[in-house]
Amino acid sequence: MQVALGAEDAESASSDFDQAVEYYTRAIQLLPQDEEQVPFYLSIILEAYWFDNKPLLVVIPLIMRMQISIQRSLEFWENSQLGLTQNPNIQASLAFGRDVANANLPGHTIAKPLKMVCNSPLHCQQIIGRY
Repeated sequence: MQVALGAEDAESASSDFDQAVEYYTRAIQLLPQDEEQVPFYLSIILEAYWFDNKPLLVVIPLIMRMQISIQRSLEFWENSQLGLTQNPNIQASLAFGRDVANANLPGHTIAKPLKMVCNSPLHCQQIIGRY
């Protein structure tokens, strides 16, 4: 992710973000699906998607996967110090997913890039509240 953020052109950045997504995806595949790190890695992938300006069509399945992952993780990690239920990245991602699922984004379609919906993954919840 850091390499992509420091890229000098959009093409290099996009390639680096894709590589970061690939690395985090591989890491997720190596972990048990109820591991508490899985939702965090998914939120990092969401952040990479945002910086790479991926369309909602790509982002929505990721958010759905994050929701399932949190449900699985909470069975074992509900009282973890990582705080799955209070992490701002995860909460913003889930709130954004709920609003998309409820069609609370007037004028936005799933083909539009994520950046056209919110300014950052961490601020999706605040910006969606304006609609």
